[in-house]
Amino acid sequence: MLLIAVAVLVVLALAAGAFMLFLGAGSKNAYICLSDGRYELITNLDKGELLEIASSRSDYGDLCFTPDGKYIYYFSKLDSQYGSGTLCRAEYGKMKANSSKNDRYITVVATNASHNFDVLDDGTLLYTNEDGTLYYFDGESSEQIARDVKFYETETDDKGNVLYLVQDENGTREFSSIMYLTNLEKLDQREKLDDDLSALVTLTDEGEIIYTKYTDEGVDLYRMTMDSREPQLMDENVSLYRYSDGQLIYSVMKEKRGLDEFVDGTKVSGTVNREDYQIPSYSYYYINSASDVASYDGLCASCDTTLKFFREVLGTSASIAEAAESGNSVVSTACQSFLNKYQDYETNNDGFIEVNESVQADLQLLAQACGAPDQWYLLCIGKRQTSTTYDWDAYYAAVEQAAMWEDLQNKELYNLPIYTLKKMENGESEVILDDLSICGSVSDLMLMASVEDIASRAKIEEIGSAWDLEDQLSRNLNQYSRVLMYQKDSGQMIEVSGQDIIEMAQDGYINDVACVGDHLFVENGDAVLYVSEIENGVADSFTVLSDAAGILGVEDGKLYYQEGYYTDDEYEYVDLCVWENGETSRLLTDVNPAAIWVYDDGSVVAKTYQDYDGAGELILLNEKGEKTILADEATYFVRTEASEMLYISDQDLYVYDGKEKTRVANDVDRIWCRETMVPVMSTEYSY
Repeated sequence: MLLIAVAVLVVLALAAGAFMLFLGAGSKNAYICLSDGRYELITNLDKGELLEIASSRSDYGDLCFTPDGKYIYYFSKLDSQYGSGTLCRAEYGKMKANSSKNDRYITVVATNASHNFDVLDDGTLLYTNEDGTLYYFDGESSEQIARDVKFYETETDDKGNVLYLVQDENGTREFSSIMYLTNLEKLDQREKLDDDLSALVTLTDEGEIIYTKYTDEGVDLYRMTMDSREPQLMDENVSLYRYSDGQLIYSVMKEKRGLDEFVDGTKVSGTVNREDYQIPSYSYYYINSASDVASYDGLCASCDTTLKFFREVLGTSASIAEAAESGNSVVSTACQSFLNKYQDYETNNDGFIEVNESVQADLQLLAQACGAPDQWYLLCIGKRQTSTTYDWDAYYAAVEQAAMWEDLQNKELYNLPIYTLKKMENGESEVILDDLSICGSVSDLMLMASVEDIASRAKIEEIGSAWDLEDQLSRNLNQYSRVLMYQKDSGQMIEVSGQDIIEMAQDGYINDVACVGDHLFVENGDAVLYVSEIENGVADSFTVLSDAAGILGVEDGKLYYQEGYYTDDEYEYVDLCVWENGETSRLLTDVNPAAIWVYDDGSVVAKTYQDYDGAGELILLNEKGEKTILADEATYFVRTEASEMLYISDQDLYVYDGKEKTRVANDVDRIWCRETMVPVMSTEYSY
């Protein structure tokens, strides 16, 4: 089964085939380079003998071998590196040097083809032009299939079925599509299978079509067989995570729960009545010996009250706070004692201390130190209500809390979605885990938390907004007493305690995770890498593997990771490390983090730095761990086998045979090979 996305540049794998050409001692490969605007076949790799096939008419090129190795498809003219051009097919094995008959072996397929072309098993071709029209080239001529094709997929067998999507003008969404089926033997006939599609997931070799359709709520999951061609609804409101080896991992949003279910506090609803927050307004008066104390509505005190009414005894009218620092030791000590107790004491709305029995007793002690214990009230301030006002702070706090409760109960705006994680295989769906409030995919694992494991309820007064709470509950792992991880390939479920998550990721967010056998690796947002053994499905013995690392991937029981990131002269550098069976080793030092390629035999290719045009020092680390620096300014390379590698340095093409390097040709921009080694892991954005 082959998937082609029409809007994206497709980097074509170079297929292996049975066609053989003498290219040097023992060689079974075919090599073509782009040199000075010409496609040239390397007829003898050892001697550097070249045969011009065709002109590309530009410094850009793209080329692909057919599966049997008999033909190549290539662009003879490209508007740009990613634009459209003239697509041709050449039977390159019949071409001869300086022969005027070579043109007979070249067929122009299309003059405005895009980079999206799909070579089928029999060497025929599906391709689109620059306006999205899909064509089929049968080896002699092209026939139009449909216009404005957004996506297409074919079966890998010889049935010739082609599914394609076109714009659905009457669909639910702007990007809705109609799915059609046609056959390469009957291109004049097409069948509409379904409409309002959001995506075509796959067409299996068994004739099963899996796809999604738009709804008002989201997208629904469907399947269809080539035999029945009847849409079968599998689940509603789904999110897809991965399809691999006939198995689809996805989640279903089963409900939306109101956020108020997860909050503690008195629920305030409706309009807040301002009159409920009306309070008396007071005027304040200093009390003297002639004052009628009983006429006041209450007495207050303050550390700033003066001692002026005891001036005859003290000889001062300083405030209590000032007298605390005076030279009169008795008064100073009493004032200091009062100040220590009441300078941070709770006050009323006007900033005064309300006099109660306890305060009165302390005022009496202070008055006694001043020589008039019965006149303690002269240290007070009388208050008398003169009007009414509102406790605006309490009123606006109540208004905000009422608005908060309204938001928390509005499930249309703010909610906590609850998911069911499922897998579908052979037309049957199975529940993996239910009642999940966090459900996401990180590398090869699903990262999840159950709504039942929310560690504690939020307090209404501590919530910044309903959006903040929604974000915390749906994304922050620190809100949960445990976290679950599901390995998609093995089906292994791993449990990690919420406390371990808090200790590893204080902000509650994890950057990456990986599982190697019975060990779990967690990389937090600060690039600290942890590892724990998994026992009985639980990982609870985390230790720091590296305090500055980034997970690259897992291959053949090994965890590859980069460590020690730094920059120098605007270039980025890391060390490439590997963990295997509890042991770590540093494979390469000071390499570019975006230029690392790992192969299934354990060998590695990397660049120590990389200019804007991709040039950099090229390193090969073979499967024995032996390091070879191949070039200082390499731009492009192709590995054909473990002991053979072709690369371009300073526009010269070299071949390395595992022992020595030989220059093959000069003024080379690209190189293609029929048989190549494809990396199993790469940090490059596209390869």
